[in-house]
Amino acid sequence: AAIVFGLLLKEQNDYDGTTILIHQWSGIAATCFAIITLYFFKRAENNVSKSRLFIFRTSLFLSSILVSVAGHYGAKLTHGSDFLTEVLPGVSDDEFGNQPDFDLASFDADRNASLNETQIANLNLAVRSIFAHNCYKCHGAEKTKGQLRLDKKELVMRGGKSGEIISVGHPENSELIRRLLLPREDEESMPPKGKSLTRTEI
Repeated sequence: AAIVFGLLLKEQNDYDGTTILIHQWSGIAATCFAIITLYFFKRAENNVSKSRLFIFRTSLFLSSILVSVAGHYGAKLTHGSDFLTEVLPGVSDDEFGNQPDFDLASFDADRNASLNETQIANLNLAVRSIFAHNCYKCHGAEKTKGQLRLDKKELVMRGGKSGEIISVGHPENSELIRRLLLPREDEESMPPKGKSLTRTEI
């Protein structure tokens, strides 16, 4: 049942990358070894032999290991790759840190003005940090909902299944901004779980 529902979930949520493959095949292998374990357990009730006992113990051990592997990679898909370390003290979530050094006032309000190199670097880090903390769990390399990835610039600009998400030069017309500004109860509101982005972050 877990395999069937897992495969259905995989098709519905646009998972991609090696994490889903490891989760899928370790789960299938664990099930196979569990069936072998059960078979030899039942056979051992009537006739215990060293060879049957060896196969039983080996398949039990392998199925236990594979269940652990499948569970670990399933948690990575559900909660993100940092699900084990994010609660540890002194551990940063990722390469971007928790609080980006972002000062909205440092950017010229004139759209025709060009940014200097420092402003570009700060803006790049701020946007990537916002994406990393709020979006990568569903729109990264391991899970790509709506065929949208936000972990690389060219993929952000390409958009997803619904088309482009950023209207260059006119952010107020962007699908990304529209979804971020929707009320939390709207099914298209992003991010779907957790806290909403602040106005400054948007």
